[in-house]
Amino acid sequence: MNCNRCGKFLVRPNIKRHHSDHDSSNNNPKNIEYLCAGCHSRHHKKHGPNLVPYYLPLHGRKLIERRDKFDKKYHHLGGLKELKRLCKSREVALTAAGLHFGFTDSALRYWVKILGIKWVRRDS
Repeated sequence: MNCNRCGKFLVRPNIKRHHSDHDSSNNNPKNIEYLCAGCHSRHHKKHGPNLVPYYLPLHGRKLIERRDKFDKKYHHLGGLKELKRLCKSREVALTAAGLHFGFTDSALRYWVKILGIKWVRRDS
């Protein structure tokens, strides 16, 4: 097997499966590229988290399952309802909202993104 980008011959441990649309649940053969470690690394450095969304919003059954999981895990802190309220509030900073649930602002961005919640930016 050869790398789909540079053509380098690939030995088993060096084969990297790359999802073209960055959705790891989409295993359609047209979405999978087999890359060498170098090409895979270069791709993710070039198309970093600021350019290509790694955490795409979920849809359908997966979205419902993830929302239920969040609601159960953080029910004692208000759950999904409280997260939505904090996201709509202009008075609460991202870091403060994350601290409410006990995780970093990066983790809060992850949850907001995959749950498809709109974040209202705070005025500076």
